Amino acid sequence: ASGSFRDPAEIGGYKTEVIEDRELINAFAAPGGYVYLTTALILSATSCAEIAGVMAHELGHVVARHGVKNVEEAVGVQVLAEMLLGDGIAGQALETVYAVLMNTTFSQEHEAESDDLGVQIAYEGGYNPYGLVDFFEKLLAMQGEGGGVPDFLSSHPATQDRVRDTTRLIQ
Repeated sequence: ASGSFRDPAEIGGYKTEVIEDRELINAFAAPGGYVYLTTALILSATSCAEIAGVMAHELGHVVARHGVKNVEEAVGVQVLAEMLLGDGIAGQALETVYAVLMNTTFSQEHEAESDDLGVQIAYEGGYNPYGLVDFFEKLLAMQGEGGGVPDFLSSHPATQDRVRDTTRLIQ
C-alpha cells in the first residue's frame, strides 16, 4: 500500500526487522527503507491492526524521506557552521543546538505527517486504520499508570493530540 506514496524499488524495497527486547516498546525507521520493531511492542499489541498501524506510521517516515532529510539538513548545518565559525567550539555549539532543535520541533512535524501517511497506508493495506489510534490510547494508559512517557516519545507530539488528530483524519 505504501507503494502509492513512493516506489519501494527506489530504495531496494522495504526491510523489516524485529529487535529482541521485551521491555522497550519501540519502533523506528531508518534511511534505506528499514523499519524496526521491538518484541515488547509486538507483545503489547492486542490486534494485528495495532501492529499494522505502527508499521504503517514508520513506513510513513520512509516514504516521506524523513531520515534522509534529517541527515541532509544536519550535514548542511555542519558545513555552514564550519564556513562561518571555523572548526572551533562555536561551530560545535551551533551544531549541538541545531541537533536538539531537529530532534524536537522538526520531528514533531515529521511525526504528524507520518501519522497521516500511516493511516492511509494501513487502510490501503486492508487494515483497520483505528489500529494506530488504539495503540496511541494504549500508550496513554501506560502513562496514566505511572509509566511515564517512553523515551522514544519524548520528542513526539503529545499522545492525546495524536489520538484526536488521527481520529479526525480517519473520520
